[in-house]
Amino acid sequence: MTSSLLAEKKSHSEGDTAKIAEEFNSYFRQGDVVSVNGNLGAGKTFFVKCIGHLHGIDDIKSPTFTLVNIHTGDTVIQHLDFYRINYEKELTDIGINEIMAADYAITFIEWGVLFPAVLPEQYYIIEIEHSNETRIFRLYKHEK
Repeated sequence: MTSSLLAEKKSHSEGDTAKIAEEFNSYFRQGDVVSVNGNLGAGKTFFVKCIGHLHGIDDIKSPTFTLVNIHTGDTVIQHLDFYRINYEKELTDIGINEIMAADYAITFIEWGVLFPAVLPEQYYIIEIEHSNETRIFRLYKHEK
């Protein structure tokens, strides 16, 4: 397993985060899977919302209780949240492999770090570290 750091950016505001999302978005293509990780309140959903806005999608909300939200804009964005998942079988039951295999969409998974075994051979990782009003965003390309 290897993870290569592609970018590291610091944010002091929502505007900064939107600019970081725009930069990171340039790495993503249809068929990609992106694991978005960080503590509660780190800004995972806001970051995905910024990505969605770049693709003409303005209604992205946290999928914590629905598990999967699919949004259509210039590109299809699949937005998942593993936070409330207890067992890998729950992911199998919702068709996680089929969801991630969608070559017409970019798939963002909040808390993907909780179930790395279900993630594909290659995927991106966004780590969000925050303290007070500052957030550090790190983008990695990961290969199993």
